[in-house]
Amino acid sequence: MKFWRCILTGVLVFLAFADLAAEEQALSPRVDDRDVPNIYLDCNRCDFDYLRENITFVNYVRDRKDALVHIIVSTQRTGGGGREYTLIFHGQKQYEGKSDTLSFITEPEETDDSVRRKMAHTIRLGMVRYVAGTSVGKFLSVQFNSPRKPAEVRDRWNYWVFRTRFRSFANGQKSTNFFNLNGSVSASRVTDAWKVNLTFGTNYSENRFDVSSGTFRSIDRENWSYGLIVKSIDEHWSVGAFADASSSTRRNVELDVMLAPAIEYNLFPYSESTHRQLRILYQLGYNGFRYSEVTIYDKISEDLVAHQLGVALQAQQTWGSVDMSVRWSQYLNDLSKNRLRIRGGIALQLFRGFSLEIDGNYEQIRDQLFLPKSSIPDEDILLRRRELETSYRYFTSIGIRYTFGSKFSNVVNPRFSG
Repeated sequence: MKFWRCILTGVLVFLAFADLAAEEQALSPRVDDRDVPNIYLDCNRCDFDYLRENITFVNYVRDRKDALVHIIVSTQRTGGGGREYTLIFHGQKQYEGKSDTLSFITEPEETDDSVRRKMAHTIRLGMVRYVAGTSVGKFLSVQFNSPRKPAEVRDRWNYWVFRTRFRSFANGQKSTNFFNLNGSVSASRVTDAWKVNLTFGTNYSENRFDVSSGTFRSIDRENWSYGLIVKSIDEHWSVGAFADASSSTRRNVELDVMLAPAIEYNLFPYSESTHRQLRILYQLGYNGFRYSEVTIYDKISEDLVAHQLGVALQAQQTWGSVDMSVRWSQYLNDLSKNRLRIRGGIALQLFRGFSLEIDGNYEQIRDQLFLPKSSIPDEDILLRRRELETSYRYFTSIGIRYTFGSKFSNVVNPRFSG
């Protein structure tokens, strides 16, 4: 009898707790899984693990076609050496037509943690409009941390930024070693109206090989300086000038001087450059050469007039990205001396889980005025110490990726990762 009394008491206690739990669950707000949006984060500079751990009111999917919101992240350098990150939120399916663009700027001294915190904050802001009216929105909170009123900006450097870089490295074994030393100094000033860049650099490389006939040393030296000044006209036009001076043992050039004014037109407004631009640039100017050795054209120096036309296309859209450029240059003193350069890369997401990536470049070369008349030693050819005569160069790469299985990628598990 006591046994059945204990069983009955246990059942009554269980039912009481179950009823309380059901009542509490009924009173508490719940998230409808159908309201949790799937997002596809299209980003090359993102800490995905951090974002998955810190933005949990969304589902992360591996293919853009499974997403309700496709987030495209693009970056470009700022005048002070930092980066501007632009996030484009494309609504898909039931969110079709709901799109936003948000951005934030980082400073050059900011840590990776600071950057990813800003990225997470911006993604949260952008996703609010997609979840505010759903069951997910009940769990969101909005805070406003009012900053102090900003003081008037007085920059004692007048927007000038200076950078120095120095680097050396070496590697070797018993019979060979390699040493390199390079450095540069640059100054830049970027405002909405003007853009100025000045750079000076040097590079020294030395190879040593122990062979049966003795020790062979190979030395390369290169020095360069570069200048650019650009004046903004409006959202589509700008004018400027290039200046360049360099020397190179590899190219048989003791001094190469270039000065060329230029004009550029952008089919799209410059303000949209983070996600699309189609720029056409034309320059015309002076080229002066002083060679280390007499060239195949019996020249030790020459002064030339050259012009160049360039077209550059960059776009990052929901279907993928494209980055292509075409440059054609010609010496007006001799129209047969010209060069065509084609460079490009394209990444396409063709269908669910399948993407195609193509990269390459091609040069048609008819302007190697600097080639030395004397024969080039075999060791210089093998070590690529001298630029060789050629009518073309090319590089190509084609790759495909296909992924299938679960469409979600919410979980972060770093075990045994490194």
